[in-house]
Amino acid sequence: MNRCKVQEIAELITKGTTPTTLGFSYIDEGINFVKIESIDANGKFDKTKFAHISEECHVSLKRSKLQKNDILFSIAGAIGRTAIVSEDILPANTNQALAIIRLKKNNNDLNFIRYQLSSASVIKQTEKQKQGVAQLNLSLKDIGNLEINVPSLPEQKKIASHLDTIQSAIDNKKQQLQQLDELVKSKFVEMFGETPIESGKWKVETLGSKSELITKGASPRWQGVEYQSEGTLFVTSENVREGYVDLTKSKYLPDEINEILPRSILRKNDVLINIVGASIGRAAIYEFEKKANINQAVALVRLNSSDLDRTFLLIYLNSELAMKLYQSMIKGGARDNLSLKNISDLSIPVPPIELQNTFAEYVQKIDSAKSIIKTQLNDLNELLESKMDFYFGE
Repeated sequence: MNRCKVQEIAELITKGTTPTTLGFSYIDEGINFVKIESIDANGKFDKTKFAHISEECHVSLKRSKLQKNDILFSIAGAIGRTAIVSEDILPANTNQALAIIRLKKNNNDLNFIRYQLSSASVIKQTEKQKQGVAQLNLSLKDIGNLEINVPSLPEQKKIASHLDTIQSAIDNKKQQLQQLDELVKSKFVEMFGETPIESGKWKVETLGSKSELITKGASPRWQGVEYQSEGTLFVTSENVREGYVDLTKSKYLPDEINEILPRSILRKNDVLINIVGASIGRAAIYEFEKKANINQAVALVRLNSSDLDRTFLLIYLNSELAMKLYQSMIKGGARDNLSLKNISDLSIPVPPIELQNTFAEYVQKIDSAKSIIKTQLNDLNELLESKMDFYFGE
């Protein structure tokens, strides 16, 4: 099988810039502006995460005007996220964290190249560029020098079709999970109303009044502590997903961190809420026995109330209503943030515990169904990864 450099099959490799460097600001509506967070791990666009710029700004950023079938490749932060620009997001532009790869016409299959650029083989090449730099950034020259396999066009289409079939099954499982999540949200509204705080039907109390502890951790760097391969699990906002703690990207610190930060040592069933950055308000329950601590971007809430069910609280904390309350509290700055007082002052509806328990039982049934689908999803992701290693490995 032939191998070549990306620059050999591309007619253009470029990137954009931040609008503010040219004196422009983001606006509520306008030209789509694609950032890394707009692209998920499977190469799909999340249009809700597009920023927007004016037509004037779009014209000024002419080098990075996107075209249909451009391949985007993240070159800062989360290296190697890829997506193919589709007509439905145009007109659009992007910033300096995404490289634009415009292939020569009719020579290669877009999906095949996109899959390969997101493969472990290519990511391994990007790691070699790191050379001790804490925050890996790739240059356009680095992108052009990436080596990839280039079989015949019919073979490319065959491989891409096979991978598309697996990816379609993955997307289907994700959609099933979303539908189950929607069922839970609908059940919450059915049982407690769309505005349980304002309805006057339920008691309303603050989260602080139902808790024995609300605190947060600190950055290891502030404490002079370095990450290591094992020890105390260190939970950050990246781990706190909507409704669950994701440990696929676990970090560990020496056990001494628990002597330095004893108040933020986690216990099983603690509620965690993100209080900094784009994921503000995202909440989960720590359901593990592992010894763990948290950083300054995560609030720990330890309940002490017999009339507040954790599952009921968790669904509420991740609801649109709670998000609106968070937004009214957010303090701006370099990054949006909530204080511990904001978390303590958050209004919480407290229906009769029997009703909360009934809702929690319903959620448990849904979670059982989700668990089966998640197992299937993990199997499909492993299959996709193994096939990509087979097709794209050196």
